[in-house]
Amino acid sequence: MPEESIAALAMALLTVFRAGGNQVSVRTYPATLAPHEFGLIRLVHATQDFTQVLPAIDGALIQNLKAAFSGQLPTPHLLSTQAGADKVNSVLGGADRNVDERLRYIQGVGRTLTERYGGEFQRIYSDCDGDAARIFAALCEFPGIKSKKANMLLRDFMAEGVWTYRTNTDVINIIADNRVMRIALRTGIVRLASGRPFNNLIDQYDLQYVSLVRATEEAFRKVWLKCRDLNGGVDIVSSPAGFDRFLFDLGDGRSGCCRPNARSCETGRKPKKFYAWMKTALNYETLESCPFNAVCRAENKILNAPYAIQNNTWNSQIFTNAGGGGGVRGV
Repeated sequence: MPEESIAALAMALLTVFRAGGNQVSVRTYPATLAPHEFGLIRLVHATQDFTQVLPAIDGALIQNLKAAFSGQLPTPHLLSTQAGADKVNSVLGGADRNVDERLRYIQGVGRTLTERYGGEFQRIYSDCDGDAARIFAALCEFPGIKSKKANMLLRDFMAEGVWTYRTNTDVINIIADNRVMRIALRTGIVRLASGRPFNNLIDQYDLQYVSLVRATEEAFRKVWLKCRDLNGGVDIVSSPAGFDRFLFDLGDGRSGCCRPNARSCETGRKPKKFYAWMKTALNYETLESCPFNAVCRAENKILNAPYAIQNNTWNSQIFTNAGGGGGVRGV
């Protein structure tokens, strides 16, 4: 993880975030839901987040869940049953793919909450005394939740006002999805030591994807700490996860600057939706076509992140470029 790239990216982020301070947290879930109800649904939702796009947690989803459970939201006890898990799986649209795994995860949420927390979602927080590090460990005990999704849940529960952590908020890592890993590779804060043939080979065992997730988390934590150093010891966001929304939108495949096969730094075109969001959420404006124009080297701009092995369909769409990953053709 080159120090010069870490410092360059930290300077760019300081420029963006100092304009308006931290991003504004806005509740996105339906007003009819209590925080603990949203928390339970979001926890189940996170366990199902693989191989396909899930419906958003909105009014339509809540209405469909209630219709499946006689007008009520499912309780942890109902989630732990085969019938309850079947209903939730059907509502989420996963009835035809990875069914056994999906049902096991849904029932796992229900059983863990029932057996360890008396069937009360909010006891995760109270039993851990509001300590983000302890809550992280507790979330990782749910089937289907590992470090990446635990960080995502910690971030979401804080942003949505479900929980306000008392201690160790700084432990929440960035959520290293393909967009964030792509930006890490292109900004140079993560560099691949091996070439494409070897990267393709190790990706058969999902090693490259997992390694890049961890390297990206570590690299953005170093960037976050460098921001603190450059900002007189004051954090510009409370944890590395505070950069998530900005980076997600920057790397969005349809409306961001840093798309898989199109880059604003080369076209000179500023994506209107992303720039409008920066102005509203961060009070930041720039004449540059991308906030990271001064950071990325030309040789890195083409790099893309590998796919998780469960998302591989073994066709021409899943292969990355010079960075490798995504599998070996014909295997």
